[in-house]
Amino acid sequence: MKKPANRWLLTCLAALVAAPLFAAGIPVTPTARSLEQNGNIVPSFALIPYLNQVQNNGAAAYGSWTLATVTNAAGTTVTAGNIVGVLETRTGAAAVTDTTDTAANIIAAIPGAVIGSQALWQVQNQNSGLLTLAGGTSVTMAGQTTVPINQTWIGQVNVASGNIGSATITNQGAGYSSGSPPTVTISGGGCSGVTATSTVPVGANFVSAITITAAGSSCNNASAITCVIGAPTAAGPSFQATCSANLVPTNVTITGYNTVPAASLPATQYTSISSGNGTMAAGQMTGANYVILDTSGATALTTRTAAQLLADTPNGQVGMSWIFRTRNTNAGTLTYTGGTGVTFTTVGGANTAATNTTRDHQCVFASATTVTCTNIGAGTL
Repeated sequence: MKKPANRWLLTCLAALVAAPLFAAGIPVTPTARSLEQNGNIVPSFALIPYLNQVQNNGAAAYGSWTLATVTNAAGTTVTAGNIVGVLETRTGAAAVTDTTDTAANIIAAIPGAVIGSQALWQVQNQNSGLLTLAGGTSVTMAGQTTVPINQTWIGQVNVASGNIGSATITNQGAGYSSGSPPTVTISGGGCSGVTATSTVPVGANFVSAITITAAGSSCNNASAITCVIGAPTAAGPSFQATCSANLVPTNVTITGYNTVPAASLPATQYTSISSGNGTMAAGQMTGANYVILDTSGATALTTRTAAQLLADTPNGQVGMSWIFRTRNTNAGTLTYTGGTGVTFTTVGGANTAATNTTRDHQCVFASATTVTCTNIGAGTL
């Protein structure tokens, strides 16, 4: 028997449907593990082409990458239009903090945004100082939030949570009384603090409306949210009314990654002070994995500010740590004090070194404006 002429076409179509296809327009963003590759931050030349492909695959959702330049001598607010799917070049400032637009505006800039929708934001810091990124209203910044000079930062924008904007009655039920309308309970899906009331019209026995009296917060899973109307209590035929809750996205989390090689610092650095007290100079406390400061003529020193120390460090990043050793060959005790944002532990005379002794600290950039130095030991020269 001769096969129908279209049999071959149907077979090909079936095979095509069965093949795994990429759903164009569904944004796919790399995870922290893939970005950092087991803790090693990926060079921008390797990562940027990949992210361009990711953004292009999501073009139906957000459109293609858009180029933007932000030039301002002071910190500024980065509008949603310069965040969602944007390659931003930041210029014109020294060390500044830029703040994102509100979550509401960022969500509005993502077409069809729902909980879990994602976008990408890339920033190239061409300022003359460290760029710090802060969250606007209802925006949480996570991961890396600082961008060193002449480096690139990638932000994964995630519509993280919301609240209950309204509730829909899916069945009005019967057997209710206007004098005692049923309770409404909305819960699940991460929601907290949601309250609502129902309305039964005078002379009727059904639920006609639900009013949200508190929208709640932290709702992050629409499919797990339940809306329950209390059982009917009036005499006669009855059946329970039903409802559904409507989730409105309100909160955004932006997780940042610096696409620069992990900072490669010299193994050691030695500097000395032969006279004079006061504020340390740049490079006397930072610049290597193991920094040694030899003091033969100073007995009271103050560190530079935490922000300055970060700027002094090549490719300085939040989370970076190093060892700081002081060697005191003065005739008296050396005392050093933390500048703005710099904290030394004080247990066991941690910020002093007696004559002909050493003091070691492990210092870490806890944030862009804070350094914590922990006493890890002392020795004798």
